[in-house]
Amino acid sequence: MKKITVVEYTERWSVGGIEVYILKLARWLDKDKFEIRIVAAQKETDIYDRELLQYGCRVESILPEIYSNPIERTVQNQKRWGRYFQEHPCDVVHLHIGQGVALRYAKLAKKAGVRNVIAYSHNSDIVGKHRFLKMLGHRLGKLAYHRYIDHMTACSDVAARWLYFDSDIKKGDVRIIRIFVQTERFRFSEADRNRLRAEYGISPDTFVGLHIGRMSYQKNQIFLMDICGEILKINGNSRFVVIGTGELEEEIRSRAETEGLREHILFIPQTEEVYKYMSMADAFILPSLFEGNPTVGIEAQASGLPCYFSDRITRQAKVLESSVFLPLELPAGEWAERIISDWSSSRVSLRVAAEEKVRESGYDIPKQISEIQKLYEAM
Repeated sequence: MKKITVVEYTERWSVGGIEVYILKLARWLDKDKFEIRIVAAQKETDIYDRELLQYGCRVESILPEIYSNPIERTVQNQKRWGRYFQEHPCDVVHLHIGQGVALRYAKLAKKAGVRNVIAYSHNSDIVGKHRFLKMLGHRLGKLAYHRYIDHMTACSDVAARWLYFDSDIKKGDVRIIRIFVQTERFRFSEADRNRLRAEYGISPDTFVGLHIGRMSYQKNQIFLMDICGEILKINGNSRFVVIGTGELEEEIRSRAETEGLREHILFIPQTEEVYKYMSMADAFILPSLFEGNPTVGIEAQASGLPCYFSDRITRQAKVLESSVFLPLELPAGEWAERIISDWSSSRVSLRVAAEEKVRESGYDIPKQISEIQKLYEAM
């Protein structure tokens, strides 16, 4: 039987939730049925290359050079996009996108002869410079190109409302396909907790707050540093771990200095052992300005971590009762008080059971992969 050729497309291949999602698709899709190609406008990291090779995949870059300006990158990419797919035909294009202007790729794919175009909305807002122009492009893109999509999908309710029209949602034309988590990998491990704490010289009774995310405006790490500073005022026996890199790294490190966190914070650029740091920690803090549905938040709950999400994040991210949503309008001190108050009454021994709860809540891999494979076959 001839395999169905599927292109997983994202504009930037960097370090983040979209890349991890595509990595999981490459890992779990039926290799006997599907040939997977990963295509990006530009490739900015090779951190996932070794694992992708195990699945017979690699990242193909359309643009020969890196464009820091997103508008210029989009223009140059769209010039080359149609030609690429005419030269490298496929059956399915799975667009992993976060704004309406990217729906133009659906039109270009159809023009190149692709039979099945699937859009998957990963986000719920736009950030950065030229926001007015980006919002204009987002709205015009939805109007002009949404008719070229064969299947409209999203990672959450807010991500669906962002990329598609209310009329499509009301008619049931938009399908929510949850992000998926290999929950057993994130099961709490007391051995990992003790080993990492010993490695970093952190005592068993020290509070450890964890944050994972690209250092960017969206993730709101400047406010995170304020929260950490307030936690330190309440409980001087506290440490913090921040995993990620990004365009605001220098500014965030500077804010950490201002908050007196230099001796209390670990900045870790990249790691494939995030799950170990989750076992090491006592709370996960994600004060994002917006998200589609944060994968790290689901992973943290699988590790049994109490999660403190901003109220801008979809309620579909909540699995455990210990996860709460706090208003961004609250002062950092009130976030800190809630986090430390909960920590003082929490019990590490209860964390192991969390993995099963997350798995049974619908974030398991087999169910979501089955839905995606059915979409790929619907030509």
